Amino acid sequence: MSLNHVSYWENGDWHHVTVKEASEKSHCHTIRANEKRLLCDLCNHFVTLSVGKVRDPYFKHSKGDIDKNCPERSKQALFTLPTHFAGLKIVIDKEQKFHLELVLPHAANPGLSKYKNLGIYHKHHKKIQKIAPVKIDPNNFSTKVNLGSIVANKYTLYNDLPDHSDKIADFETLQSKYLIFRSSDGMRVNLGGELNPNNEYIVLTTKNSFTYPGINEKLLVHSNGWNVFQISFDTHFGPNKLRPFLQINDLGNDAGIDYRITKNVADVDLIWPEHFKNEDGISYLGDTLYLYKHGQAWLDYAPRTNKRPNLDQDRLLQLFENPQLFTLKPNDNNGMVVAYGRNTNDIANYKQFIPTSQASEQSKNDLSLKPYTKEHHHYIKPLYNATLKQYMGKFEVSSQSLEANKPFCLPNLVAGSSLKVFYGADCVFSQTAKISKPQSKPSQSQPSTIDKSSANNDQSRLNDSELLNLLKRQIGEATTFTIVSNRLKRSLTDYPTTYQWVCSQARQQNITIKAKNILNKIVNGEYY
Repeated sequence: MSLNHVSYWENGDWHHVTVKEASEKSHCHTIRANEKRLLCDLCNHFVTLSVGKVRDPYFKHSKGDIDKNCPERSKQALFTLPTHFAGLKIVIDKEQKFHLELVLPHAANPGLSKYKNLGIYHKHHKKIQKIAPVKIDPNNFSTKVNLGSIVANKYTLYNDLPDHSDKIADFETLQSKYLIFRSSDGMRVNLGGELNPNNEYIVLTTKNSFTYPGINEKLLVHSNGWNVFQISFDTHFGPNKLRPFLQINDLGNDAGIDYRITKNVADVDLIWPEHFKNEDGISYLGDTLYLYKHGQAWLDYAPRTNKRPNLDQDRLLQLFENPQLFTLKPNDNNGMVVAYGRNTNDIANYKQFIPTSQASEQSKNDLSLKPYTKEHHHYIKPLYNATLKQYMGKFEVSSQSLEANKPFCLPNLVAGSSLKVFYGADCVFSQTAKISKPQSKPSQSQPSTIDKSSANNDQSRLNDSELLNLLKRQIGEATTFTIVSNRLKRSLTDYPTTYQWVCSQARQQNITIKAKNILNKIVNGEYY
């Protein structure tokens, strides 16, 4: 089968290329895989452009590739979530010990709750050994299985019966002498995946050091023959600094597959509806997901919501290469799992989206927090992980995280200060302290009072033209902006010219970060 899904390294990034285009770039000379200029989009291995005198130029894989299950080698399907899917997570506890967790999102593992005796096994010295039992809680959105410090190439899920065991699924991690995880959430990065030099990562390896140009290392854990390093990057590429690849063969493995270091990593962002993060995933308010895929990536989702049309090769390449705004409509109480990445054989990147109507007994249209009094103090108890921000005037002076379902004592406010509590970007509670008007007896000082309505001074608001000029003056880095939410539309009812400008920015799919921050503040009741 011919190899067609190939990208070419140019100007610090990957771009899809045809055989003819690659031949022109090489001036009709062979480009070998070890030059690391051509990459198979389906399996992440470097490939060769073969140019000879007998046959036309063509792309080919190498015999020494670590994984030979590329769809264009074996005629397999493209990037597709298997019937059962799991993520691998590393957890470092307070005692500086690590363990691995197998995370089973229920939306991508239909029917597991019907099995009563599930267990995770692995092969050890040619024998199948049980690692841990698996208890599926239908009231949660995912099941986490503690694997201890057992690092295996494959974990197998069995249903244990009195006289035998039925295999349900295999969860493979592909053979590698080390694994990389994101520091932000502990989830594994797929083999040959992309690493953002602005982020930190965790490396699990049997090696005693992790010396690499442009990478700073810090040993976190040494346990059971394994070393856990936290790594960060020098953000400058160059011969004596950071290279564009983290090469496995530099670390003692002969595999022809590397991790790419790029700021344009593949990802999927939820644009709309309103949403916020919690420990299970991303909770959303609504029935349709508007998702934005950026970076070069294939994607798939579970559970299936409708029959997808067959896509021709040109459409597939367009979906892979270009940023895409697409919609999904979950119809399952477990929500939806969206997986994405470049590697069809090692799917590790995914996000779980959870309907708020299932995550909370509270009405999805009423998320406002109700304070209560206990021992002469005011408390709130957020349903979800929240952020509390304190302000002095219009300036933010502090920010702290609040844990879900834990009481929090509200701080005392001084005159002129305020606080707000957010679920994600949505303000669900606010207080403002104002100085009371002076009474007839000037000798008596008056304490500040609390105004829980987050009242705004209408006289200080900008008019339509002033707000528009303020937004246009915001320069700097741009960000994705594709949808004008209903809340923003309502907030700009009295600003028709500004609203038209905001809509034009959405059509152009970008806006400066500073201007977007101003719009977010307007939506949350902070007027300019």
